Amino acid sequence: MHEMVEDAGMCGLELVELYLISEDVAEAVRLAREIAQQFLTAGLNERAQVALGYLNEALTAHLPSIETVRHVRSYIAALRDDPTREFAAM
Repeated sequence: MHEMVEDAGMCGLELVELYLISEDVAEAVRLAREIAQQFLTAGLNERAQVALGYLNEALTAHLPSIETVRHVRSYIAALRDDPTREFAAM
C-alpha cells in the first residue's frame, strides 16, 4: 500500500512539473497539496512530508520552480535507499 502511494506521488510530481511548464500554476498547487495529503494519510516517511511541505510553500508563495519540483522528487526517490537522509532546501 505504501509503495503504491509513493509511486503514485512520484508520478504526480512529474505532473506538477508539467503543469508548471504549461504555466498552469493553480493545477500544480492543487495536485501538490493532494500528493502531500496522500503521503500524510498513508503515514509515509516524515522526511518526504517535509519535502512536500517545502514544495507546497514554494508554490503557494508564488515561487513555482521546476527545479524545486525536481529537487523534491529526487529527494523522495533517494529516501528509498536511505530513509534517514536529511532534506536540504534549495
